Order: sequence, then structure tokens, then C-alpha cells
Amino acid sequence: MGDYRYSVVDVAGTPRQMGRQHGEQRREIIVREAEEGVERFAERRGLTREGALHLVGRFLKQYQSYAPHLIEEMEGVAEGAGLTFLDVLYLNTRYDLGSLPDGCTSFAVGADSAAHGGVIAGQNKDTGPASADRMYLLRTNPTSGARVMLLTYAGEVGHIGMGIRGIAVFGNSLYVSQHPFGGTQNLVRRLMVERQTLEECEAILQRLGVSAPGNWMVAERGGRVADFEVVGRRYRRIDGGRGIITHGNHITHPDLLSEERYEQRAVESEPRAARLRELLESKSPRVTSADCREALRDHAHEPHSVCRHGGSVHGADIQTTSSLVADLNDGVLWLGRGQPCRHDHVPFSW
Repeated sequence: MGDYRYSVVDVAGTPRQMGRQHGEQRREIIVREAEEGVERFAERRGLTREGALHLVGRFLKQYQSYAPHLIEEMEGVAEGAGLTFLDVLYLNTRYDLGSLPDGCTSFAVGADSAAHGGVIAGQNKDTGPASADRMYLLRTNPTSGARVMLLTYAGEVGHIGMGIRGIAVFGNSLYVSQHPFGGTQNLVRRLMVERQTLEECEAILQRLGVSAPGNWMVAERGGRVADFEVVGRRYRRIDGGRGIITHGNHITHPDLLSEERYEQRAVESEPRAARLRELLESKSPRVTSADCREALRDHAHEPHSVCRHGGSVHGADIQTTSSLVADLNDGVLWLGRGQPCRHDHVPFSW
């Protein structure tokens, strides 16, 4: 397998300074993603560009209420890239403005199942084939607040990864009946990864009240793991204790099953999640990060395998474009670009 790695954007300082460095370092792709994305969004909604950005501005209030430091960071990204703030806000809310199908498989291994009492979490990210060319690792060193390492798309301040305080957050799309206006996915994930405990992460969902639909796999360095299925106005916490949890793209909590609109769950999603759990449980109670990386290379149930080489979700062609394993005790994020069976995971740390 070859060394086919993601590039790194390292930033430091105040939120605005970090954002400006981010925008300067990735100006070309951030400008392209914003210009093309806003144009497509406006066309879908039958709006002018100005009208589309006005609609994006509806999300500003929640950032002002819950994460003013992220407003400053996005303002810095806009300054560094030579864009307006609303262009960058669009980049950070685009998942919440329209459907972007994926078929990710996530997991978390608590201290009773991992070797040496460690805690490990991660996922395979299954998206459109070009996704890997649009992503990079964002690594922050703020003057105050939590350092984070996040695999992110152009101009985004929150996606998936881990924070130095001991939380890792990964995610899966859920296909549900309603998509109400609420806390955006990037807002929720960035706030969670800055925290220290599962309870602090859950408090974010409680405070927001309404959040964009999604599934958040969360692990804490203290030893516990949990999964949060969010369907807009409701969420449910699925506790894994100090054991193992896996998740595909289907709802698993009985209280939320009435919201499910994923017709292919029994064929496309349930086998992936069950297979990943089977592989990890076979190594318990001494699961290592190497075991997790190996499990993410699995091809059982092709084309709907954990390591995906084709197939579709909701009519969109997808494949595994990224593979991540966070070792919280060692403070290492193992990150693979492309399918993990073809390309090695590369370790990153602070």
C-alpha cells in the first residue's frame, strides 16, 4: 500500500488569526468551493446569489448564541481567502441546506474492550469519488481554548476528528422524515470536540433543542463511548458504556424508528454496522488501533462493505474516500486518504 496522504493546515493564535491563516493557506480551493457551491445552491432554490446568501444568513444567530469564537474564526477565513463572511458561512452550513448522501460506517471502543484500557474511535467516510481531493487536516493551536485535529472540507471550522481535551467525534448521515432548521452539523461537531466528557457533549444537543439530522459517534478519554442519533427536534443517546458501538446510516433507537426513511437499510446499512462490530468484538478485550485500522479494510457484503469500492446511496455514486482512527490515550489520529485497503493510515498528533 502506498503513502497517499492528506495535507495539513496548521493554524495558531486567536480565532480570527487562526481563520485568516486557514483562508490564506487554502485560498484557491476555498474560493472555488464557495463560488461554485453558492451558485449551485441558488440555482436549486431559484434564487439570485444575493438571495441565496441571505438565506444562509439565517444560520448566523445560532453561532452568535452558542459559538461566537467560531464566528470570529469564519470571519478570519473570509479575510484570508478574500471572500465575504456569508460565503464562508455557506461552506460551514452546506450540509444543512441540502442533501449530500453518504454511506459512512463509524465505531467506538471503550476502555473495557480496548488494549491497556485505551479508548479508540473512528470511521470510514463514504462519499462521492472526488471528495478526497477537497479535504485536508485542520490542526489548531489557539491562544485559549481546546486544540483540535479535524478532517475537514474547504473553509470549514468543524467536521470530524478529535480534541486535545479527550473527545473524538465521528458522524453518519441519517435519512429521516423531516429536516428542520436547527443547530448545524459543523457547529455541533466542533463544539463537541472541544469538550471533555460525554455529558458536556450531550448538553450541546440539549441546549440547541433542534439540530440538523445526523448521527454522532462520541468517545471520551475517560473510558466511555456513546452514540447520539439526532432527528431534528428529538435525539436519543445510545450508551456503549466502556464497550463497543458501531453505526451505519440507519436509525437504531426504538424511540426514533418512526422517523426512518432509509428504504435500503436492511441491505445497505445494517450488514456494514454488524460486520464492523463482529470484527472489533473478535479482538475484545484487547482491541488496538491497528485492529481498528484492519477492520476498516474489510470487504464482506460487497458492494455494501465497510471498505467500499462502489455502489450508491439514494441514487448517488459513493466509495470510501477517507478512513480515520482516533487513539485518544496516545493522542494520535490515524488518517487514510482513499480506501484503506489501498492506502496506509498515516499518524498525526499535536
